[in-house]
Amino acid sequence: MNQFVKLNALDALASKADTKIKAVETKADNAFKGAKVLNGNSIALYTTTDTTGDAALTLDLPAELVVDATKTKFVTNFSFVSEDYPNATDPDLDGKTVLVLAIKTTDKGVDTTSYSFLSADDLVIKISTTANNAIELKSDGLHVDITGKQDKDEDAVENNIAKFDVNGNAVDAGIAAAKVLTSDMVASDNDVQTVLSSYFN
Repeated sequence: MNQFVKLNALDALASKADTKIKAVETKADNAFKGAKVLNGNSIALYTTTDTTGDAALTLDLPAELVVDATKTKFVTNFSFVSEDYPNATDPDLDGKTVLVLAIKTTDKGVDTTSYSFLSADDLVIKISTTANNAIELKSDGLHVDITGKQDKDEDAVENNIAKFDVNGNAVDAGIAAAKVLTSDMVASDNDVQTVLSSYFN
């Protein structure tokens, strides 16, 4: 570090550094810095932040992408047939209940359908076996036990205190909260003695 350096060696070092820097600058100049939507279904990517000039890359999106309700269905005993699902890959779910999801793409007047397959096993809701669970799975679906739910008092008056009826439900007691005495509102024996002692010794 304390030795002298010849100018030609320093020039070579500077040349190498310049080459590296210019390579980085070229990559930075060519990087995407901006994007905008064209004609509603195309995205143009630009190497300028103000998206001026020609786009470096244009992505054409389908004009329509929707679920095809006529082909989307639950199949209780699924069997993959390539003719039924063109261009799809066998999901290896034969014999299972499967949700067949059909996605229709319309681009330039041409309809294309792609398929996804989801086993009903992945859709099963697991019910906890913890005691007193209010949710129960029955043959027609989920049931929630509300027999222990507290009923709402439809006649309750705002700012009144509540009391419990024979069923354990809170009902309006007919007493305004402002009329209820709290411990800090009641004089203690010492407070009474202090007041009386000022008159009676």
